[in-house]
Amino acid sequence: MKCTLPRSPLEEAVRLCVAVADRKSTMPILANVLLRTERSGRVTCAATDLNVALTAETAAEVEQVGSITVGAKLFHDIVKQLPTEKISVEMADQQSLRLRSGRIDYTIKGLSARTFPKLPDLDGVHFFREGAGMLCHMINSVIFSISSDITRPHIGGAFLEAQDDRWRVTSTDGRRLSRFICRMSPCFPPILIPHKGLIEIRRFIDGADLVDIACNEQYIYVRIDTMVLSVKLLAEQFPPVDAIIAQEQAHMLTVERQVLLHALKRISIMSSDKTYGVKLSVEPNLLRVQSDNPDIGQSREELDVDYAGPALTVGVNAQYLIDPLSTMGCAKVRLTLLSEIDPIVLSPSTSEDYLAVIMPMRI
Repeated sequence: MKCTLPRSPLEEAVRLCVAVADRKSTMPILANVLLRTERSGRVTCAATDLNVALTAETAAEVEQVGSITVGAKLFHDIVKQLPTEKISVEMADQQSLRLRSGRIDYTIKGLSARTFPKLPDLDGVHFFREGAGMLCHMINSVIFSISSDITRPHIGGAFLEAQDDRWRVTSTDGRRLSRFICRMSPCFPPILIPHKGLIEIRRFIDGADLVDIACNEQYIYVRIDTMVLSVKLLAEQFPPVDAIIAQEQAHMLTVERQVLLHALKRISIMSSDKTYGVKLSVEPNLLRVQSDNPDIGQSREELDVDYAGPALTVGVNAQYLIDPLSTMGCAKVRLTLLSEIDPIVLSPSTSEDYLAVIMPMRI
């Protein structure tokens, strides 16, 4: 391979590849970026960890086609420091790459492209366009309640169901659940997107306006211009969770979201570092948030709320409430408290597009 190309788009493509490349893998080539020249006057950069793959194309003056892989981080560190905009790249041999910029000359050891994993095939994939902001909001609304337990892969991702003009995204770790509903037109079979894939999608689309999305039985694809991120879906059965969402609203209170959020942050300072347990005590027009830690002391804060039900006290992990409250954009939230042992349901007071379900705890 031999080509000349501008530095800035190459640096951006390799920067994204660095995030995907797996430097901790026992397969050294997964820490590399694939560089491949095409006769059409393009250079393809690609990286994969076998579950997430990124490909990016950059226009170039191609003199000779070919391909090689080099360390993704090393290559990025070099390219971003080059002072001139035009770069010359060529293979010195099958396992080394020469990079020149002005009077600067690097020779980088690499690995043959023949052993680089096969990248996802985009043939026949139909993309549709959506707003990147909505996609980011969807991910942020459910990512914190995905299970990190590797022995439970069926809840190791977010479950996406598309019906008519709506998407419903759900995640759970067995102790809490998050569900976000938004308007997006395309409909495809339910899919389970892994946690790392969601992180990479969020990073990939950060700052974008519109993105293209596609899906098949194995992958979900996100495209921005000539860059495509492919995430391998989890081949697991997401559990039925609708039954744990309380339908009754016998003991329902309404409170300012920011007021409750900051109260929980303040009171949980005194809670246990392991459980973050606090007590929520409600009575007409009053919510008391309190923590009693035998080792360091006590804390309590009273909030004005809209509530007309009976007195009730329930224990909860404060962080399980802080996480969804931090992502919600509404002014007021609604809390449904059925009893000391029933799940707590948190939702916007004037919308049905989001809810969080938190299992209570003994304190």
